[in-house]
Amino acid sequence: MRMVDARGDYFDTRTGDTWDLYFPGYYRPEKGVHLERSVGRPIGDSYTAKWYFIPASFNKLREEIERSSERRWEYSGGTDLVLINGLVSEEGELTVD
Repeated sequence: MRMVDARGDYFDTRTGDTWDLYFPGYYRPEKGVHLERSVGRPIGDSYTAKWYFIPASFNKLREEIERSSERRWEYSGGTDLVLINGLVSEEGELTVD
């Protein structure tokens, strides 16, 4: 997260709309921060200054991915890189690989 905090603007400029990174449990609210402040904590000083980490949200997604992968992946307790490809067709149908 320190790297994203320091270089997030560059990543956004460089990649545009071609790809996104998703960090489970981390949120940057579009409007207000009331919920985030009540259940999470702010994480950064620069690019991520308005981001919050909500442990319960992270845990919920972790459980879902472990279940969906039939436990072929289980969270290590550290930093894990999990790649999930998603494609939205012109008709709006979502395909997840």
